[in-house]
Amino acid sequence: MTDIDFINEYTNNERPLTKEKTDYFNSKSVLKGFIGPRQCGKTYTLFQDLACNAFHVKGNYLVLAPNFPNLLSVRLYLGRCLEQFATELKEIERSFVHTSCRLPNGSTVTFATSLSDGVEFIKDNVYHCIYIDEPRLSSDFDYIVDHFLPIVTRFNGYIGVFGTVEESFNEYLINKGFDLYYHLD
Repeated sequence: MTDIDFINEYTNNERPLTKEKTDYFNSKSVLKGFIGPRQCGKTYTLFQDLACNAFHVKGNYLVLAPNFPNLLSVRLYLGRCLEQFATELKEIERSFVHTSCRLPNGSTVTFATSLSDGVEFIKDNVYHCIYIDEPRLSSDFDYIVDHFLPIVTRFNGYIGVFGTVEESFNEYLINKGFDLYYHLD
């Protein structure tokens, strides 16, 4: 789904696309992840993937993160991308565990905490793609993957995870069926 040319032109790419990021973007897997050390651009890769897909394919997208500062940074990033098109991200719903916004093409992006309260909210919704920042910190990661995998595959979507290198959790992800792409610098 991800258009590399769009990423290069419109997503304020402050970091060059590495081979590992390009491999992640080009992956056809329904379970995929971008793993690396701190400050290597994992969350930035989530921004780029989400922006590209939500701008190109009208649908419902979900971003889960363990804390609100991470969720806010993703939301602000999407807003900066939209400024290039002289338009804005419109908030359509807010609660103490989530915020939903609408893009000009009709796509919705829901930002929710990956902790239990946020997961309780999202369970009755349908999403085309799900992006999970630091999944090892999610108390309901198994439920999220098991519950939503059949839903995202129905829409030719995927679940993407973005996390810091943690060997035992990475092995767990591989055993769960994730294709992982590693930033090794």
